[in-house]
Amino acid sequence: WFVSQLAFSPSFARLALEPERAGEMFDKTWVDGWLSIGKECGCGSKIVGCLADLFGRHGFAQDLRMISHFWSTGLDWTHFVQTLLKRTAQLEMEKLGSEVHPWAENKLWLACHSLVTPSAADQSHAVIRRGLFGESVTYSVQAKGDILPLYMPARFSIRLGAGEDSKAPLSYLATSEEEVLKSATFEYTYHSKHFGAKLRPS
Repeated sequence: WFVSQLAFSPSFARLALEPERAGEMFDKTWVDGWLSIGKECGCGSKIVGCLADLFGRHGFAQDLRMISHFWSTGLDWTHFVQTLLKRTAQLEMEKLGSEVHPWAENKLWLACHSLVTPSAADQSHAVIRRGLFGESVTYSVQAKGDILPLYMPARFSIRLGAGEDSKAPLSYLATSEEEVLKSATFEYTYHSKHFGAKLRPS
Protein backbone atom coordinates (compact mmCIF):
# COMPACT_ATOMS: atom_id res chain seq x y z
CA TRP A 1 0.00 0.00 0.00
CA PHE A 2 2.79 2.42 0.87
CA VAL A 3 4.61 1.88 -2.44
CA SER A 4 1.42 2.07 -4.52
CA GLN A 5 0.35 5.29 -2.83
CA LEU A 6 3.80 6.84 -3.14
CA ALA A 7 4.04 5.91 -6.83
CA PHE A 8 0.48 6.69 -8.00
CA SER A 9 -1.10 9.20 -5.57
CA PRO A 10 -0.40 12.96 -5.96
CA SER A 11 -1.68 13.72 -2.45
CA PHE A 12 0.47 11.04 -0.79
CA ALA A 13 3.58 12.00 -2.75
CA ARG A 14 3.39 15.52 -1.32
CA LEU A 15 4.54 14.07 2.02
CA ALA A 16 7.98 13.51 0.49
CA LEU A 17 8.06 17.00 -1.01
CA GLU A 18 7.39 18.71 2.33
CA PRO A 19 9.19 16.59 4.95
CA GLU A 20 8.92 19.31 7.60
CA ARG A 21 5.12 19.04 7.44
CA ALA A 22 4.90 15.33 6.61
CA GLY A 23 3.58 14.26 10.03
CA GLU A 24 0.88 16.92 10.08
CA MET A 25 -0.14 16.20 6.49
CA PHE A 26 -0.21 12.44 7.12
CA ASP A 27 -2.56 12.92 10.09
CA LYS A 28 -4.85 15.22 8.13
CA THR A 29 -5.02 13.38 4.81
CA TRP A 30 -4.27 9.72 5.59
CA VAL A 31 -5.41 9.11 9.18
CA ASP A 32 -8.43 11.43 9.11
CA GLY A 33 -9.38 10.09 5.68
CA TRP A 34 -9.30 6.51 6.96
CA LEU A 35 -11.24 7.30 10.13
CA SER A 36 -13.89 9.17 8.12
CA ILE A 37 -15.51 5.87 7.18
CA GLY A 38 -16.70 5.69 10.80
CA LYS A 39 -19.13 8.51 10.06
CA GLU A 40 -21.05 6.13 7.78
CA CYS A 41 -21.70 3.39 10.34
CA GLY A 42 -25.12 2.39 11.67
CA CYS A 43 -27.00 4.27 14.40
CA GLY A 44 -26.38 1.59 17.02
CA SER A 45 -22.63 1.63 16.43
CA LYS A 46 -22.61 5.42 16.57
CA ILE A 47 -24.32 5.40 19.97
CA VAL A 48 -22.00 2.74 21.41
CA GLY A 49 -19.03 4.53 19.87
CA CYS A 50 -20.03 7.82 21.50
CA LEU A 51 -20.34 6.10 24.88
CA ALA A 52 -16.91 4.53 24.43
CA ASP A 53 -15.48 7.96 23.59
CA LEU A 54 -17.01 9.39 26.78
CA PHE A 55 -15.13 6.77 28.81
CA GLY A 56 -11.89 7.46 26.97
CA ARG A 57 -11.95 4.26 24.88
CA HIS A 58 -11.28 6.08 21.61
CA GLY A 59 -9.46 3.20 19.92
CA PHE A 60 -12.34 0.81 20.64
CA ALA A 61 -14.83 3.38 19.35
CA GLN A 62 -12.90 3.80 16.08
CA ASP A 63 -12.61 0.05 15.53
CA LEU A 64 -16.32 -0.43 16.23
CA ARG A 65 -17.30 2.20 13.67
CA MET A 66 -14.99 0.69 11.05
CA ILE A 67 -16.32 -2.83 11.63
CA SER A 68 -19.88 -1.51 11.36
CA HIS A 69 -19.04 0.26 8.09
CA PHE A 70 -17.56 -2.83 6.42
CA TRP A 71 -20.26 -5.09 7.85
CA SER A 72 -22.86 -3.02 6.02
CA THR A 73 -20.90 -2.31 2.81
CA GLY A 74 -19.10 -5.61 2.25
CA LEU A 75 -16.81 -7.95 4.19
CA ASP A 76 -14.34 -8.83 1.46
CA TRP A 77 -10.66 -8.05 1.02
CA THR A 78 -10.99 -6.31 -2.36
CA HIS A 79 -13.54 -3.84 -0.99
CA PHE A 80 -11.36 -3.20 2.07
CA VAL A 81 -8.29 -2.38 -0.04
CA GLN A 82 -10.32 -0.21 -2.47
CA THR A 83 -11.75 1.75 0.45
CA LEU A 84 -8.32 2.17 2.05
CA LEU A 85 -6.68 3.48 -1.13
CA LYS A 86 -9.57 5.81 -1.97
CA ARG A 87 -10.02 7.33 1.50
CA THR A 88 -6.34 7.73 2.34
CA ALA A 89 -4.70 8.53 -1.01
CA GLN A 90 -7.61 9.39 -3.34
CA LEU A 91 -6.80 6.44 -5.60
CA GLU A 92 -9.50 4.71 -7.60
CA MET A 93 -8.85 1.44 -9.46
CA GLU A 94 -5.51 2.41 -11.02
CA LYS A 95 -3.88 -0.38 -12.98
CA LEU A 96 -0.24 -1.29 -12.42
CA GLY A 97 0.68 0.07 -15.85
CA SER A 98 -0.96 3.46 -15.22
CA GLU A 99 0.98 6.73 -15.18
CA VAL A 100 3.23 7.18 -12.14
CA HIS A 101 5.27 9.99 -10.60
CA PRO A 102 8.64 10.75 -12.26
CA TRP A 103 10.69 9.17 -9.43
CA ALA A 104 8.99 5.80 -10.02
CA GLU A 105 9.18 5.81 -13.83
CA ASN A 106 10.77 2.67 -15.29
CA LYS A 107 11.42 1.10 -11.87
CA LEU A 108 10.73 -2.61 -11.51
CA TRP A 109 8.12 -3.42 -8.87
CA LEU A 110 7.84 -6.95 -7.50
CA ALA A 111 4.70 -7.72 -5.50
CA CYS A 112 5.79 -10.90 -3.74
CA HIS A 113 3.32 -13.34 -2.22
CA SER A 114 2.63 -17.05 -1.84
CA LEU A 115 0.70 -19.30 -4.20
CA VAL A 116 -1.33 -21.79 -2.16
CA THR A 117 -1.06 -25.27 -3.67
CA PRO A 118 -2.92 -27.75 -1.45
CA SER A 119 -2.34 -31.34 -2.53
CA ALA A 120 -5.29 -33.47 -3.61
CA ALA A 121 -3.32 -36.51 -2.42
CA ASP A 122 -3.50 -35.16 1.13
CA GLN A 123 -7.22 -34.34 0.72
CA SER A 124 -6.46 -30.72 1.58
CA HIS A 125 -7.88 -27.70 -0.20
CA ALA A 126 -7.83 -23.90 -0.22
CA VAL A 127 -10.95 -21.76 0.16
CA ILE A 128 -11.74 -18.50 -1.64
CA ARG A 129 -14.80 -16.88 -0.10
CA ARG A 130 -16.93 -13.88 -1.04
CA GLY A 131 -18.04 -12.14 2.13
CA LEU A 132 -18.31 -13.76 5.53
CA PHE A 133 -21.14 -16.18 4.71
CA GLY A 134 -21.33 -15.84 0.92
CA GLU A 135 -20.33 -17.96 -2.04
CA SER A 136 -17.01 -19.77 -2.00
CA VAL A 137 -14.73 -21.82 -4.22
CA THR A 138 -12.45 -24.56 -2.93
CA TYR A 139 -9.58 -25.97 -4.95
CA SER A 140 -6.83 -28.56 -4.72
CA VAL A 141 -3.90 -29.46 -6.95
CA GLN A 142 -3.06 -32.88 -8.38
CA ALA A 143 0.58 -33.05 -9.50
CA LYS A 144 1.91 -35.91 -11.60
CA GLY A 145 4.67 -37.65 -9.69
CA ASP A 146 5.55 -34.62 -7.59
CA ILE A 147 4.77 -33.73 -4.00
CA LEU A 148 3.85 -30.05 -3.92
CA PRO A 149 4.63 -27.79 -1.00
CA LEU A 150 1.60 -26.12 0.55
CA TYR A 151 2.97 -22.70 -0.44
CA MET A 152 5.04 -21.66 -3.45
CA PRO A 153 6.85 -18.30 -3.60
CA ALA A 154 5.42 -16.16 -6.40
CA ARG A 155 5.58 -12.59 -7.65
CA PHE A 156 3.65 -10.15 -9.79
CA SER A 157 6.09 -7.92 -11.68
CA ILE A 158 5.60 -4.64 -13.50
CA ARG A 159 7.82 -1.94 -14.91
CA LEU A 160 6.18 1.17 -13.52
CA GLY A 161 4.89 3.61 -16.11
CA ALA A 162 5.30 1.12 -18.98
CA GLY A 163 1.63 1.33 -19.93
CA GLU A 164 -1.43 -0.81 -19.35
CA ASP A 165 -0.59 -3.10 -22.29
CA SER A 166 2.92 -3.88 -21.03
CA LYS A 167 3.89 -7.44 -20.20
CA ALA A 168 5.35 -8.71 -16.93
CA PRO A 169 9.15 -8.49 -17.21
CA LEU A 170 9.71 -11.49 -14.94
CA SER A 171 8.10 -14.91 -14.63
CA TYR A 172 5.37 -15.46 -12.04
CA LEU A 173 7.11 -18.50 -10.53
CA ALA A 174 10.66 -19.82 -10.45
CA THR A 175 11.48 -21.99 -13.48
CA SER A 176 11.54 -25.26 -11.53
CA GLU A 177 8.12 -24.56 -9.97
CA GLU A 178 6.61 -23.59 -13.33
CA GLU A 179 7.70 -26.94 -14.75
CA VAL A 180 6.00 -28.80 -11.90
CA LEU A 181 2.72 -26.91 -12.31
CA LYS A 182 2.64 -27.39 -16.08
CA SER A 183 1.77 -31.04 -15.51
CA ALA A 184 -0.54 -30.36 -12.55
CA THR A 185 -4.34 -30.30 -12.50
CA PHE A 186 -6.35 -27.76 -10.51
CA GLU A 187 -9.79 -28.97 -9.43
CA TYR A 188 -12.34 -26.37 -8.31
CA THR A 189 -15.63 -26.78 -6.46
CA TYR A 190 -18.12 -23.93 -6.26
CA HIS A 191 -20.32 -23.57 -3.16
CA SER A 192 -23.35 -21.34 -2.79
CA LYS A 193 -25.63 -21.17 0.23
CA HIS A 194 -27.73 -23.93 -1.28
CA PHE A 195 -25.54 -26.30 -3.27
CA GLY A 196 -22.03 -27.17 -4.39
CA ALA A 197 -20.97 -27.74 -8.00
CA LYS A 198 -17.68 -29.18 -9.21
CA LEU A 199 -16.08 -27.11 -11.93
CA ARG A 200 -14.00 -28.39 -14.79
CA PRO A 201 -10.35 -29.13 -13.84
CA SER A 202 -7.75 -26.94 -15.52
